[in-house]
Amino acid sequence: LANEQRIVGLNQNIQVLDYNQDLSLYLQSQFEPEPQGMDAMQIMDDMLLSSSIAYSDNAPRLTIYDLQSGSKAGSILMPCVAYEQPRTTRDIQRYNNYALVCNGDGGFYCIDVSNPTQPEQKFAISQYSYTSSTASAGELWLANFWDWPGSFGSQISCYDITDISNPVLKCNIENSNASKLLKIGDYLYALRWNQLMCYHLEGDTVVEQSEYYLSAEEGADMLPLGKGLLIGSNTGLKVLSLKDPLHPVEAGDYPFEMVYPDNPWDYPYYPSAFFAVTNTNILVANGLSVRCFDASLAAFLCEDTPELSSGKLFAFPNPAREKISFCFDKGMEGTAVLELYNLRGQKLISKSYTSTAEGLVLNNLALRDGSGLKLAAGVYIVKVKNGSSQQICKIAVLP
Repeated sequence: LANEQRIVGLNQNIQVLDYNQDLSLYLQSQFEPEPQGMDAMQIMDDMLLSSSIAYSDNAPRLTIYDLQSGSKAGSILMPCVAYEQPRTTRDIQRYNNYALVCNGDGGFYCIDVSNPTQPEQKFAISQYSYTSSTASAGELWLANFWDWPGSFGSQISCYDITDISNPVLKCNIENSNASKLLKIGDYLYALRWNQLMCYHLEGDTVVEQSEYYLSAEEGADMLPLGKGLLIGSNTGLKVLSLKDPLHPVEAGDYPFEMVYPDNPWDYPYYPSAFFAVTNTNILVANGLSVRCFDASLAAFLCEDTPELSSGKLFAFPNPAREKISFCFDKGMEGTAVLELYNLRGQKLISKSYTSTAEGLVLNNLALRDGSGLKLAAGVYIVKVKNGSSQQICKIAVLP
């Protein structure tokens, strides 16, 4: 998890992380959670919200931790409003000073956490099984489904929560089966299996919709990245541009392999990949490791009206393994030369390109030297020269 202030991971202990300028991560502090598992987590400013089943109470409990002091601030029980048995929390989102908790079959909860030491339940909804939520401007969108004897279905429900204690159902989008929701302006994005559903809204009415198809392995997580979307899975990450909000297009991708334990029968068995975004960096908890990628170029390509006058040379993904993409400043009109050096000053790659007044984007440059050999893992210096003008950036190559 990450926001502008904090990066937090969970590996037995709650770990507060930070990264150096070269995007290497280090442990800033850590502390023990309460003696119970965590089914879902979310960051809210300097607070960590976590939900887990408290078997002694036979109900999920939302626990709030102060990340500055590393101590528990408060907690609240969420009685299972739909079933007697405790249910696993699927998702926690934030809306102003409220925690939005999807407890699957156990119901949906809105918890006021403005006073972390005394969180207060504002309302609960119990008709269906709840998987994800998103809220803005007094509207709550809830992904839910039901599987009753002789009946199965799914929908996205919209509630008016102007009065936070009295949610009012406004509409339903049928047959959605969404695992993740995200609302950006007048557009609602729903991730389901290998599809991204895009809905253009006018108020609570869908006026247009489209589908973006992913591969069978994609579609596990969805996060905003600049003016685009990050789609993550156990096989890699993909960045989609929303220049046309109803018709996403790919702006970058990075495949990877999960890092499994030596013995697959040892805990944590087969881990899943988890994703977080902070500024234009992407954090990936990839099995037994955590990586940080510079996604400046990917975020840049998602802009509605990109400006190439920043004086920067963008690279994505960074670190990279097989291929990398670059974006040059628009001031480099004419012939531009890209050179790559190792830290000993040896030139390994030199390529010339014709750049226009609008700049140039170089996609998928193979990370191989003049002899065709893959570059060794390490840090390299990239220079792009155009007459007397020169831009420099560092990239990291993974083994």
